[in-house]
Amino acid sequence: QLQLMQEIAIAGGVTPELFKETIIDMKDLMGDRLAEAMHMVEGYGQRLTASQEQAGEERLRLARMCSDEQNEHAKRAHDEREYIANILRRKGAKEKEEERKQENMHKLNIASSACKKEVEAFARGATCLVYKAEWERRHVAVKVVLLQGLPRDQRLKMTKNF
Repeated sequence: QLQLMQEIAIAGGVTPELFKETIIDMKDLMGDRLAEAMHMVEGYGQRLTASQEQAGEERLRLARMCSDEQNEHAKRAHDEREYIANILRRKGAKEKEEERKQENMHKLNIASSACKKEVEAFARGATCLVYKAEWERRHVAVKVVLLQGLPRDQRLKMTKNF
């Protein structure tokens, strides 16, 4: 009976001593019906413990479900941020054109020291001179754009449109 009282007390969340005192008080109140009452509470501790364990398992199951939902939500949020970042990384037509021009300038620009140009220009424009030259044993034309004396914005415009 002592073990039964301890199980009921622990399952109910009170100390075995407090529970024992309560049973003694019940004995005084119940008199002859004590045996009947003891029979009724027999196994109550195990049933209470089992139901608390089931409740704990249910809480764990719900916590796992919540965790799974939070993980799914976090994944969706990450995917959405990644999608937006990809859109923002895309280049517009102007940016692509500018990038192409820069690559071509870098790739196709020839250092003036690599060319042997004639002293006299054979053609002249408003802001450039064109010379006959030789580069890697080939005859080429060299266009020299004159930027001296031009305002900065006009120089930038000319080099950008080159």
